[in-house]
Amino acid sequence: MRSFCWGIDGVDDQATDASAWNEGVRPWPTMENLVKKGLIEKVEWVGHEDGWLYQLTPLGRNYMREVMGRV
Repeated sequence: MRSFCWGIDGVDDQATDASAWNEGVRPWPTMENLVKKGLIEKVEWVGHEDGWLYQLTPLGRNYMREVMGRV
């Protein structure tokens, strides 16, 4: 879920597999697990460099707000 954070004061609604790699996390199956939990959804295939584009669901956005202390 760190891929959906930007800076210290915000949440980004979208992230790709590449951004998960940048956070030091292997995107698959991690991102797929978040899809199964309903926190994110697959939006589109961006390409071989970036992989899938994911978007926070309302549940995922609420989760991120709670984690970041912004309820």
